[in-house]
Amino acid sequence: MKTTDDKPKSAIVDEALQTVIERVQTKYEVRLKEGEPIKLFVDGLCENPGAMHLGLFARQGEQCLFAEHMYVGHGTCNEAEYLALKCGLQILQSIYPEPGTLVIPPAISATDIKDVTSLVAKFRHPTDAVSDRIARRLPETMKQPPANPGAEQDEFQARLAAELNGIIHGPPIYDEEEFSKSEIKLRPATLQLLDQNPRDTALARLNRLLLEDVYAMDIVPRAPVQTFSDSQLVTKQVAGLWRANSSMQPYCMFLRKLRKTYFYDLTKICREQNQIADSLAQKYIEKNSGRNMSLENGRFNTVMAVPPAMKKDDLFNAVVSQETKDFLKTHNLRRLLLEVVQLAGGGQVDEAVKAALELEAEARKILDSAPKSNEMLNLWLRNTRDIIQRSVPIMIDAIKRGDAPDLAYVAEELSRTESTGSEIYDVQVEMAMSGLASPRDDADEPDGELSWNRG
Repeated sequence: MKTTDDKPKSAIVDEALQTVIERVQTKYEVRLKEGEPIKLFVDGLCENPGAMHLGLFARQGEQCLFAEHMYVGHGTCNEAEYLALKCGLQILQSIYPEPGTLVIPPAISATDIKDVTSLVAKFRHPTDAVSDRIARRLPETMKQPPANPGAEQDEFQARLAAELNGIIHGPPIYDEEEFSKSEIKLRPATLQLLDQNPRDTALARLNRLLLEDVYAMDIVPRAPVQTFSDSQLVTKQVAGLWRANSSMQPYCMFLRKLRKTYFYDLTKICREQNQIADSLAQKYIEKNSGRNMSLENGRFNTVMAVPPAMKKDDLFNAVVSQETKDFLKTHNLRRLLLEVVQLAGGGQVDEAVKAALELEAEARKILDSAPKSNEMLNLWLRNTRDIIQRSVPIMIDAIKRGDAPDLAYVAEELSRTESTGSEIYDVQVEMAMSGLASPRDDADEPDGELSWNRG
């Protein structure tokens, strides 16, 4: 029988890709919002050569489209970085095949005009029917820009953008005869939206795309998908600034060709800006996932297995659905926790032990039934449940020994957040696969409430 690593690399990648696509389709179910670009953060990790692991994180505004880890066989660091970008885009293309018809903002900004002098010259002396028609809708003051760069030119550029936005939000720019005579080539995203006979906001979005196609050298095309990688090699080679060697050339050519049918921008960012994808790419995902805790002599210790990554509140908001947040906030165990402490304090040992066991069972029930929107949340819930299961025996032992301070310690640790001095969470590893923490809802929840969406 062949192991996974005995398979051809392409088969391993394809199988992993299909698994993630199916999971994203069934678990996330996020609908795109209008006028907000998709942002994809990718990272690849490898021992060079060795096992390749990918981190893929896509979001639109504040909503998470997916946050996934992939193992893709053995290779090199450069190959892992390329595969991260390729697989991330293939997932997006499978789930959102035509994002440009929805997410591109209809208006243009002054910064979208990359050569105002060249653009205005085409309105002042139009050489095609489309430019002539647009020029007749512009005031004469918009056909003579300031000669030198500076504040005056910036102000002119902002006024020109406002005039163009008036045209964008007006009647359709497209005229089949004019565009055909002018030999203007339309991009796939423009053609897709044109075929839909759009109205209102969708028509404005089409008009913007048409302006980008007509003035491709002067107006920056707004990509519906913005991708980010911390690999200088990948970003430079895909941009055509560096030459790709023979082993990386197939990946580079694939990504360049994909841009023509699935338009995306690629930006180089530093590793500190790419920490969710970097954390998702961590190879030992089970070892480093969830709350990395050990119990020694009845005290909690944090296992510093990986470098810190990002604020946990940001991460929780990024990857957990509102449905899950609401569920975890509603189903908390404050009453049972207080009951354990009060019964033990009153000398009712058997009753306190029974309440502690009930606390453990209820915690397991809540964490098992919580809405699981993605694999990162699944890991956090499993590890949180493990902490509860290991904590309750310590509580029971303290109850039977009559050790009120030890019981109080565990109870306080379970009910506090990192902001209230908990030893568990003060130095917790802040990374994507380690310790998903909740937003701070202190205004809505009493201090010390035991709610399993608390960090």
